Amino acid sequence: PSPSPPSPSPPSPSPPPPSPSPPPPSPSPSPSPPPTPPLPLPPSPSIPPVVWAVQFSTIKDGTVDGFNREEWLLFISEITGLSVDDLRILGVVPASIRVSTEALADSREEAERIANALMEACASSDPVTRAKMGVCEIPFTIVAFAPPSQPPPLQPPAPPGLPPSPSQPLPPKANLLPMLWLLLLLLPLAYILYVLIRYNGKVKKYIAWRTSHSNPYISCRYMPRERRAELAYELFGPARPKSPMTRLKFLKMYFQWRTTHSKPYLNFRYMPRER
Repeated sequence: PSPSPPSPSPPSPSPPPPSPSPPPPSPSPSPSPPPTPPLPLPPSPSIPPVVWAVQFSTIKDGTVDGFNREEWLLFISEITGLSVDDLRILGVVPASIRVSTEALADSREEAERIANALMEACASSDPVTRAKMGVCEIPFTIVAFAPPSQPPPLQPPAPPGLPPSPSQPLPPKANLLPMLWLLLLLLPLAYILYVLIRYNGKVKKYIAWRTSHSNPYISCRYMPRERRAELAYELFGPARPKSPMTRLKFLKMYFQWRTTHSKPYLNFRYMPRER
């Protein structure tokens, strides 16, 4: 038998597809500013410590003016073992002199120790000590009180905000001078306007009456009293009823006006200018 033809070889496998490339890294966010720290809280009020004190009084010889406070405090300081700052003189009363003193202590035991030391000094057999101490008023008083509390600390200032808007400066004095002149000018203008409105049609008569006088010793702006009274009646008096003017009356007034003059140095047919 003839040999069988060779079987075809299987096809070679195809290469794998390329793997997808990773996405580009996103930009990192910018760092945010750190938060502002909160304002510190005010400290909680603590219970003030208790201060103990021994109060005692002694009667000494002498006067109030002659009492030496520094010497007395040094003497009590030597007896009690306290500093002068822990001693206070409550009062000096003439009795011969009655000295009230206060010695401060940190505890009741310390206050009792101070009271015992003072009582021993009062009962001392040393004449010098007894003379300085005087006659003690027994018993001594031990009191406890709270010292004055310190004021709370001030709050920290708030963060600065917007600057305050500057206030408008006041106008200088030079700018007020024109306003003053304007006011002085408006006053006479207002008076003139009042006269024009109030005495409409009689302004000349009002000026003649206002600027004249009836003093015969002064010739300037002199006007007879009767004429001034007539002007005042025309200005301020009730309105006179106008009588009808006849032709004869008109001719008479015209003749009188025509044949008169206003020259004061001529007496014949003289008539005042106002008339």
